[in-house]
Amino acid sequence: MCIRDSPNESLLSISAFQKDLMDSSMHVRSLALRMLSSIRIPAIHSVVMIAIKKCSSDPSPIVRKTAAISLAQAFRMSSHGESSEMILQLLHLLLGDKSTEVVGAASVSYMEICPNQVELIHRHFRKICRQLVECDPWGQVVIMNMLLRYARTQFTEPNGDRAKKLQQIKKEEEEAKKRQQLLEKEEGGSDITTPDTSEDDTTTESDDDEDFDGFRLDSDHRLLISSVKPLLYSLNRAVVIGAASIMFHVAPRQEIDVCVRPLLRLLTMPAEGHLVALNSIYSIVLERPELFIPYIKDFFLNADDIPSTAQLKLRIIAALTTPQNFTSVSHEIRSYLRSYDVSKVVMAVHGLGLVSVNVKEKEFSNAILLLIAPLLSHRHPDVVTECVVVLRQLVVQGSDADQTCRIVHQLMIQLMQGEISAPAARASILWLVGENIGAHVAIAKAAPDCFRLFTKVFTKEFAEVKKQILTLGCKLWLHLNGEGEVADRFRNIFFYVLELVKYDDDYELRDRGRIIECALDRSSDEFGVLKEALLAAKPLPWQRDPFAQKAQFQLGSLSHLCGTALLGYQALPEWPEDQPNPDAREPPKVESSSSDDSDDDSDGTSSSFYSDEGSTGTVTSSSYDDTPTSSSDDTSSEESSDEDSNTKPTKVIVAAAKLTGNASSPFVIQRKIATTTTTAKAAPAAAVVAPTPPVPVAAKVEEEKEESEGVEEAEDAADSAPASEEEPSQKSSDKSDEKSDDEEAAE
Repeated sequence: MCIRDSPNESLLSISAFQKDLMDSSMHVRSLALRMLSSIRIPAIHSVVMIAIKKCSSDPSPIVRKTAAISLAQAFRMSSHGESSEMILQLLHLLLGDKSTEVVGAASVSYMEICPNQVELIHRHFRKICRQLVECDPWGQVVIMNMLLRYARTQFTEPNGDRAKKLQQIKKEEEEAKKRQQLLEKEEGGSDITTPDTSEDDTTTESDDDEDFDGFRLDSDHRLLISSVKPLLYSLNRAVVIGAASIMFHVAPRQEIDVCVRPLLRLLTMPAEGHLVALNSIYSIVLERPELFIPYIKDFFLNADDIPSTAQLKLRIIAALTTPQNFTSVSHEIRSYLRSYDVSKVVMAVHGLGLVSVNVKEKEFSNAILLLIAPLLSHRHPDVVTECVVVLRQLVVQGSDADQTCRIVHQLMIQLMQGEISAPAARASILWLVGENIGAHVAIAKAAPDCFRLFTKVFTKEFAEVKKQILTLGCKLWLHLNGEGEVADRFRNIFFYVLELVKYDDDYELRDRGRIIECALDRSSDEFGVLKEALLAAKPLPWQRDPFAQKAQFQLGSLSHLCGTALLGYQALPEWPEDQPNPDAREPPKVESSSSDDSDDDSDGTSSSFYSDEGSTGTVTSSSYDDTPTSSSDDTSSEESSDEDSNTKPTKVIVAAAKLTGNASSPFVIQRKIATTTTTAKAAPAAAVVAPTPPVPVAAKVEEEKEESEGVEEAEDAADSAPASEEEPSQKSSDKSDEKSDDEEAAE
């Protein structure tokens, strides 16, 4: 039965779920809340919120985790932002939970409800960073994603313009110090002071080197980086990718090297996750290729690599190739060229072209040309096409001219015989022929005949081939000098092609034909401009790198893997120019309740020494300044004795009970002391504990004498306590009033 189809029947089960929320089993309470929050009926939204609020303070972390997950469901069910404040309050509470499972679930709800409200994380940022290692793997992934977005909004960029400016300022200061030292030496400074200044300079330089090139990271920024580094050695691949994402997007460039070995370790795991790891590695290689150069052999192809993985590995190998490791890379790629898999051979040839872009020395270009030349007669057209494209690139780079001309002449013969049918290969060969007309006599003699053959099939060719046919005819026209039968025949053929171009469907081809037609007159300025443009040195052909465009997305995300922004993807926020207030992450200050008691009084007297000690708390202590003064000596002595009795610790009461022979009921003695109006047995108490509190200033001299007599009696009572336990009680009872005597008699 579907809940949406029969909501009335579903409402009948709500009372049962509410009853299960009171169950003694934590699993029953968790499942009850889970089922209650999954009922998407707006009428019970308030009931669900009450249940979530109750379970968010449950003693079991399993129930609190379910409450954190239910917040996202309640937010989706709420209309027009109902209960949004309560949801945010509960989310803030659960983000600071002591259980790591609850924090992970709260992070999931946070990223769905309010991923940009960083105010909820301020107070819990440091705690979450310290708990990150203890969380479960999937909780770590979500928390790191949350902390990454938080760091991009609350910290400044460590690799940005500000860091560069600080580095430049530091260098300028060092240069100024050196110039100042040279000036002092030239002016004849004493030799005694120079060693001291040099030592000071070395110490300051060493202190500055401890910072990040003059740019000191925020302490919380450093805490995040140090908390993420241990996660790079996790057994979960998603955790390693998430940690590498934080290091790549947040950490300084000098600290990304810690990600190298953990990411390479992912390539030794099952092949299902190799593509994700390689995409992350390639994004880092584009930024800092020197980190992975020592580990280039880890990217050599395996027999079971899928085509996408093999293609990405070859791109990484090409990006890491240097003159030092070119020999090992060329031997490895040569083994791929001998593979029975045609797709692998095509990718290997394409990899050689990428290697030639990174290693542009002429000797390496000739070595690549020797590897490609045998494949020009391959039986598969895709291999020949890729070889021609790479050969075109080598020609632009300036490889061996004689060897290149021989290969181009061979390709032109194959093209005229119809052995090459791929449009890209045919277009590339025509371009090579036009570029080498003046380089070799054999090419110059065969080029007009090649142009004549392609004129016959001009209307049947693809657009890219038509453009190269027109370009070849224009280059022949530029190289053609003099008058003769060959020149007249070529002129007629070339004008015929220009007439065909006027009526072609491709507008770009028509525009090219009009430009060339305007520059046919050899005496015009347009002819010189056209000749300079077509016969000038050519730049390297632009090759679109689909993997390089993925670097704009967050590392490890699905959009980064696919190379396009998918539904739900949120781009990383930009770094702030000025760092926000770091005090927002400080814990709230708790004001002590006894702050007023610790201050000195206006009369110069301080509060009671025993006011904050471990008393029983039945009667609170009062300040001596609040004690009313009286003209009679008895009243002041009674009030002071009340204060003394109220501030006595429990140990004093027990000792007094032992001395009075009433040790079995010390709390009765405490009640008597709290209610009596006389000096509640001050003598026995003084024999056990520290000296009595200071007497108020308003007390009279007679009161002090009376207390001193009480102290002497207490000492005598303490000495005679083993012999007779009734004497202290008799002495104290003689000093009590009639009311206390009546109470003792009644007891």
